[in-house]
Amino acid sequence: MKKHQFNRLLKRYKQGKASGEEKALVEGWYNYHAGLERVSLPEEGILEEDLQQIWQHIAAEDIPVQKIKWAKWSVAASVAVFLMLSTLSTIYFSNLFKEKKPGTAAPSYPLFMLNDPKQQGIGMYDAYVQLGSGAMINLDSVKSGKAFSYDKINLSKEEDGTIVYKPEVNKWDELNASRHMHTIHVPKAKQSKLVLSDGTKVWLNSESSISFPEVFAWNERHVEVSGEVYFEVTRDVSRPFYVKTKDAVVKVLGTSFNVSAYPDEHISTATLVTGSVTVFAPTEDGEERPATSRTLVPGQQWAINKHNHKISLQTVDLEDIVAWKEGLISFTNLDLKSIMKKAARWYDVEVEYESYNHTRRFTGGISSRTTLEEFIKIMGLYQVKIEREGDRRLIVSGK
Repeated sequence: MKKHQFNRLLKRYKQGKASGEEKALVEGWYNYHAGLERVSLPEEGILEEDLQQIWQHIAAEDIPVQKIKWAKWSVAASVAVFLMLSTLSTIYFSNLFKEKKPGTAAPSYPLFMLNDPKQQGIGMYDAYVQLGSGAMINLDSVKSGKAFSYDKINLSKEEDGTIVYKPEVNKWDELNASRHMHTIHVPKAKQSKLVLSDGTKVWLNSESSISFPEVFAWNERHVEVSGEVYFEVTRDVSRPFYVKTKDAVVKVLGTSFNVSAYPDEHISTATLVTGSVTVFAPTEDGEERPATSRTLVPGQQWAINKHNHKISLQTVDLEDIVAWKEGLISFTNLDLKSIMKKAARWYDVEVEYESYNHTRRFTGGISSRTTLEEFIKIMGLYQVKIEREGDRRLIVSGK
């Protein structure tokens, strides 16, 4: 990359003409290497001074970079530039800014990722948040007890790993409210806990996600989820809380409940733990589908069959339903295939079946401390044979 090419990008940034991807690229690169906790670059004079020192030290380096047509900035270009910049004398960058601010520690917040997480250094085992601007932040790289700001939001990670979200301005803007949705993704073999801006606590199970607005509206609070999520909603009678999945909408004022809506499951459920909720199946435009609404009492579970759209209501064992948030897989009278789906998310493996008894039911549970090998041995005691094929594939057969 030539100096004039990077200067052209900076010029677009200073003129306010940079795209969301370009803006995130410049700010994330500069702040990461500078070790600064700010959401915009310094004043032009300071910025130019910094860049002159940086370029003096890297001008002689011969770094092969594919030619980029800057008039047509693309996702591929942003990736190439970001990766190239990350290799430019990282040690010198750190020393440069330490000389200006003695004692400045290395940055405690992560690189800001863009576009496809796999292409941007976010691994399959990393939890991350995708901001409304399109930028992605690897949450696993945020140190416990640290906080950082970016793009009008503040995120911090508590000592127990809980992510706390706070917008810079907690005031609803009707024109922009729907344009700034943030999404937290949790991969297989991991779980995460989140505190939203209204104080609502959210637990996300493996392979789950939640989308929430930058600021909740003045008259209601909306989030969307996929996978399995447990809520403890902060009570606010003037602003009901809505949880939307592909197949259900849950309306609450302040209560605790569990939602399970994995795309690969044929049943979606909402289970009430405390308080009261109303659940219904939505139409394509989000309205309540006739004859699907139910008001639950604690211990009841609303369920919808995705194939025939049949609604059912039953009483369930709450300990089984919410055991996952305490690090347990618990099941009562559950078929083998359902158990293996839970295990597949827990251990991040693929499962194939040679043969198994569809009518058999199992009751029991395993801890998060149980290794995959131990799980295989436990199932063997129940005459379920599980063989490993490579690192991530299980072959199941049983009577």
